[in-house]
Amino acid sequence: MKAMTRRLARLERVTAAIPQGATTAQLIRERRRHRPEASGQPFVPPPPVDYAGCRTIADRIRRARQAHMKTTVRQDPGPQ
Repeated sequence: MKAMTRRLARLERVTAAIPQGATTAQLIRERRRHRPEASGQPFVPPPPVDYAGCRTIADRIRRARQAHMKTTVRQDPGPQ
């Protein structure tokens, strides 16, 4: 019973922090924007992805992942 009470109290605190009227997508975008700013890096919005020709959800996920990988600079440690 005590665990349930704690869980309910935690959920109430979390929902109280959510601005009224904001959608889930808006909240996710805001958090993504604030994360790099908190570490001192500039926020760079992701480029738009062209989903033309995608017939399934898996195709869309694959296309979005490929677009993300093109924009992400990976630091290769090189041969060791």
